[in-house]
This record gives sequence, structure tokens and C-alpha cells, in this order.
Amino acid sequence: MGQAVPLKNIADDFQYIENNKTTLIITGIFSSILKMDFNRTIINMVSCLTFAEVVSTTSYKPFVLSSYIRHYLSDISIYKIDTIASTTGSWLFNASWTLQFARQENWPIMPLAQRDTRHTLQAAADTYLDMWSNKSAINAVPWGHHVHD
Repeated sequence: MGQAVPLKNIADDFQYIENNKTTLIITGIFSSILKMDFNRTIINMVSCLTFAEVVSTTSYKPFVLSSYIRHYLSDISIYKIDTIASTTGSWLFNASWTLQFARQENWPIMPLAQRDTRHTLQAAADTYLDMWSNKSAINAVPWGHHVHD
């Protein structure tokens, strides 16, 4: 099983958001001990943030977590954690399927010459998120292609 440990390097103005609601971190999902069946962490050095994805299919209840962890550039302290915690009863929730597909993903480091600019990536992400409020935005999303080894 997982082990709960106190957070370190927390800013004085720390804020925790879970499922779009500001709350105390000690009352949210992180107050539970989860066995991680899969996790991925992506660090964005330019924006000073971390993205963490966790899939737990074997804990007391299944969960899929996605968290953005924002850091102050001055001392790298954490000032905000924003988490979406999905579980049984959540729309289209299936932790086993998520685990299966997450394990199949391959995210190699892309050669510099093949990378898009940060501006292009941000525009693509914004267009994707526009789908939640604009049904026709799906036609503008640059879906891309699979990268094979």
C-alpha cells in the first residue's frame, strides 16, 4: 500500500483544489492511502509546474487522479495543487481501462528538430479544452498522429 507523508516545501499561501472546489488537502483524496498501479510525472521547467497522473485500481476504491502542482520560481515552494479525482460513479469512469491504455503509451523524448513551439502546443491545448464549451471546436483540434519507435 501507499504511505502518507507530510508535504514539504509548501508556500504560506498554499491552496488545494479538488474537483474544481477549494478545500483542505487533509480532507481530500490525499488524506487516503492509495496503492499506485501506474503513475506518470511531467515537469515543466519553463512554467514551473508539475503534472502528475495516478491510476489506482487495487485500493479500497479505484481512482484516477490528475494533478497540476504549481511552484514559485523563487524557492520552488508549492503554492497550488489542482486535482481532478475520478472514481466509481464518475462520468465514463473505468480505472482498469485507464490503466491498460496508460501502460501502452510511449512518450519518448522528441528530437529538438521535430518539436513544435510552446506557442503552438499551447494553442492546440486551448483548442482541445474549448471542446467542453463549444461543440464545433472538435473540428479545429490538431489531433496529430502516433509516434512509433
